[in-house]
Amino acid sequence: MLNKSNFVVRRRRSDSYYSTAETVLILYVTTHRIQYVEFKNPLDCHALLMSYCKDVSPEFLHVLVTKYCEVQDPRTLGFFLSVLVALDVDLFKKCFLECVGDSAETLVSFVLTLRSGVTGRKSLGSAPKRLVKQWLENLSDEDLFVAATGSVPGLVDVIRLVHPKPQTPQREALFAYLIGSNRCDFNKLPVCVKKLLDLT
Repeated sequence: MLNKSNFVVRRRRSDSYYSTAETVLILYVTTHRIQYVEFKNPLDCHALLMSYCKDVSPEFLHVLVTKYCEVQDPRTLGFFLSVLVALDVDLFKKCFLECVGDSAETLVSFVLTLRSGVTGRKSLGSAPKRLVKQWLENLSDEDLFVAATGSVPGLVDVIRLVHPKPQTPQREALFAYLIGSNRCDFNKLPVCVKKLLDLT
């Protein structure tokens, strides 16, 4: 099992600078490495990171997420957001939409990491679910379609999970199309999607 001892035995004895959990996490989000340890399995990396996250305050993690969100890769940012919601849901709500931005990959990473159980919980919970739904509902039809059918196929699973409420008949048809529902009315699909599907 991975724990802090796995990290300590791999670091140089002279590197006392890396002895605090705060320093380890800051260095990870800026270098994408845990000192001299490399991981082939991202879940192993997350397990070790989680052991350090337990030693810092939710306030520190909130600052870490918001300050470094632009330099973190989507999987890393999704992981830290999932840790934050497990530690302090109020701090999570303050930064979620800002940190995710327009990155569907970060959103999917957050949901999958949280449901994997690595942070100690497997359900989204009402507040995270509401924010995920809000993010989906705020996305343009074209951006939602492109992300869900191309670059981030896991987005479809997120749509099925949170059941976002469509605000227009066009968005209702688009959600139905993306999840493979036989209730999809192709005539009501957004024009931009029809063009991409060559239905016009």
